[in-house]
Amino acid sequence: MFRYLRLFQYLVVLASLTACDSPLESDYKYVINGERGHTLVVFVAGLGGKDTWQSMIKLLRQDAELESVDYLHYYSPKALNFDENVAQLKSLVSRYRVGYDKVVYVGHSLGGMMIKRALIREANLPEAQRVLPDKVITFGTPLETNTFAISVFEKLGARVAWFFLPSLSRDVFNIQHIARINRSWRTATALPAIQNIERVNIFGYQDPTAPIDHETQGDYTHFIQGDHLKIVQPRDEKDCSWVLFRALLMGAAVSELPPCENSR
Repeated sequence: MFRYLRLFQYLVVLASLTACDSPLESDYKYVINGERGHTLVVFVAGLGGKDTWQSMIKLLRQDAELESVDYLHYYSPKALNFDENVAQLKSLVSRYRVGYDKVVYVGHSLGGMMIKRALIREANLPEAQRVLPDKVITFGTPLETNTFAISVFEKLGARVAWFFLPSLSRDVFNIQHIARINRSWRTATALPAIQNIERVNIFGYQDPTAPIDHETQGDYTHFIQGDHLKIVQPRDEKDCSWVLFRALLMGAAVSELPPCENSR
């Protein structure tokens, strides 16, 4: 029970701290003199908003070997609901992805769920209309929905939160909604359009969203030390979350990820 109470605390704090995000907030960076690099990384936040990816982006900017990597940072504004955020994400990526050799989606928590929903929709469109990445990396994005978790969330928070949390924050308490996305994702992973995307899930050992029964939905799953928030807040370039993320950006296959001190 403590596992889910702890997650509930995270979600309420994040929702209250980020309720004022502007619906159009995002951050885009050309690395070299306004010219596009070779790779576009699309960072998608969950309830953490703008602060979610700041540590990763700082290390990305400081790494000389990644100077050809540009990024789009989508803050997932709380004034929009889940599906509105998914539509806004597609609009931004469609606008900015032109000219890049590779596009990588990186999502944290609910941001990873948005990516899943976006890919499910795209995979069912005619090929000429699809906006799909080459790689997807998620941190702390739930792969399962435990029935006990549903009970705890509904009794402790969902009904109360509905009245005072903004649109996106309410969606995270709709566990059945999240469960439906995961069920659809399991089906979608059999589609050729999704199978062609390299997919990696990263979880913290202390993260209450980590899969209990090791259900991976056909994706590669990696565990490191840290909780739901710390796994996207590397302290320095030696931190395991950055080591793995950097290796994946550099083109390492999931079977060839470098060892890092606190991973398994």
